[in-house]
Amino acid sequence: MAYNKIISLILVICLAASITGCSTLDMMVGLKEENNPDIADLKDLSGFEIVEDSIGEEVAEEPVIETVTVSPEEAKMTDILAYYEDEKGFVVPVNTKIPWEEGIAKATLRSMVVGSEAEKRIAQSGLHGVLPEGTEIRGMSIKDGLCRVDFSKNILNTSSYEQEENMISAITYTLTEFPTIDKVEMQVEGQALGALSKGYTINTAFERKNINLYGSADGVNYTVY
Repeated sequence: MAYNKIISLILVICLAASITGCSTLDMMVGLKEENNPDIADLKDLSGFEIVEDSIGEEVAEEPVIETVTVSPEEAKMTDILAYYEDEKGFVVPVNTKIPWEEGIAKATLRSMVVGSEAEKRIAQSGLHGVLPEGTEIRGMSIKDGLCRVDFSKNILNTSSYEQEENMISAITYTLTEFPTIDKVEMQVEGQALGALSKGYTINTAFERKNINLYGSADGVNYTVY
């Protein structure tokens, strides 16, 4: 009898322990689910973003590309070679820049007119244009290496024969810098003249020779720049 009571007491204790263990396990699972909800149960992920874990890894830097900014005004400029007169009366070549345009040969001649923007800039170096102020290039044609230029009547406003000689030399050398021009003919207001106002003959085509030509004591001619 006493033995049966002992067995019954042991069974009651084991059953109580089993019930208590299950309750404790259920409670722990509930706490885990409460504190660590599954990602699928989250309703609002707007405050999150996916980022790459680069800890301990070297991130390659993007190469730096340097750029040069050119203003529209600079982009439209072009290099030219024109001839000017220096303080000693010699005709000298000058490299400069002018705004690019169709008919760059005419634009180059305009840069040699006294009072033009290019001439004013170059005059700061002691040089000056060879075409009288107000001279206009009325027209220009190029065929088979011959360039015919039509000037306005202002080109006749020269002060001396020497000035006219330098002017013709500068015009000829400037235009023959262009590969399509070998010779230059001049007209004034659409007319072919025999000579300029101070007597320099222009009734022929001019070629690239005899610029700054001077004679020496022994009779040998030489060119001065």
